[in-house]
This record gives sequence, C-alpha cells and structure tokens, in this order.
Amino acid sequence: MNKAPIKLTLTWLIPTFIICTFLFNWLDMSLMYFISHDYQSTWLLPASKTLKIIFSPPLWLIIGAIFFGYAWWSHKQHKLPYAPYTLAIGINLIFVFIITAIIKYCLARYRPTELLDNNLYGLDYFSLAKGTDSMPSGHTAIAFTLFITLARFVKKGWFTLLCLLPPIIIGISRLILADHYVSDIIVSAYVGTISVFWGEWILQRFFSAWLKPKTHAE
Repeated sequence: MNKAPIKLTLTWLIPTFIICTFLFNWLDMSLMYFISHDYQSTWLLPASKTLKIIFSPPLWLIIGAIFFGYAWWSHKQHKLPYAPYTLAIGINLIFVFIITAIIKYCLARYRPTELLDNNLYGLDYFSLAKGTDSMPSGHTAIAFTLFITLARFVKKGWFTLLCLLPPIIIGISRLILADHYVSDIIVSAYVGTISVFWGEWILQRFFSAWLKPKTHAE
C-alpha cells in the first residue's frame, strides 16, 4: 500500500456518520435502557466483565509495544522469526490506541452510566472529565484492529468472517456492561478497521526497511 488510505477512510466515514447520527438522536438511549434492564442480571454480565479485562486497551498497548520492540530487535540483530507479523500487529495496535484516545477526548461523550445515574447525555467536547470517554469503545476498536490484522495475514474469506466474530462479541459485551452505546460500537468498528489500513501504510512508508535483510560490507 503506497498511498495513504484517505479515500477508503472517507468512503466508509460517510455511512458510519449517518448511521451513528440517527442512533445518537433517536435510538441510543432507548436501546441502553432496554439492555441495562433486561440483560445485566444474566450470565452475560460476568462473561462481559471477563472480556473487559482480557481486552483492556492499556494491556494491548503494552502488547503492541512489545511486538513493535521485537520487530525493532529483529531489525538490529538480523532476521528473527515472525518479525513481519509482530511489526504489523505492533504498529496497528499502537495506532488504534492513539486514534481512539484522541477521538474520545475530542468528542467527550457521556457514558451510559452517566445517563442511568445522573441523566446526562450528549457530548461535552475536549474534556477529560470522568465518564466522558464513551465514543469510541477502546476495547471494541482494539479487537477489530487485532482480528482484522490477523485476517489480512491469511486473506481467506472464511477466515475473515471467523475473525469478525470475536470483536462483534466484545462490542456486545460493552453494551451489556452499560459502558457504551450502540453508536459507540459502530464507530469503534469503523475506527478499528480503518486503523488496519493506516497501519499498513505506516509500515510501508516508514518501517519497510525493517523487513529487508541487512547487507554488510566486509
């Protein structure tokens, strides 16, 4: 990928924006009241809490940094096994974490708990206040980035479909915990997916030399 995926980003941004605007204005609140009332007392709640721990964004930022560091070490010490894969995963995870954090800060959307407990709904914009980091879901965005990155390695239709299941399940778990709205999850899927293509561009633009064997003058 030689060109930055700007066209792809904008093409999918438009329908994502339209869908999420509709949900934001008319359905998000009613869906959250329904989910919080009917599903938080089921076995889905502890299962969702487990997924929340496993896909904690800071944890996967650390994993991404470790993978990136492994690729850097491979570059310095000649070829190590799986370095191209760890470099791609590392770049993508770090990138999606940063982009997600920026969007969270810029939009500063109140979390569903603020609606349920304090009747607060909407965007606060450029805020770091507690409970204003709902959009997008870091857990969901990271899951989409991770599994779509894996799908890009294999490039088989059946495997791609299989890789979509875990992030969708994680997105649903975030709804069950009342940590995010439906529109948050859709934005997260968009951000997580687009991050893969931006990560591929970053890799080719700035780190492709890391994947080439070194030659040494004797």
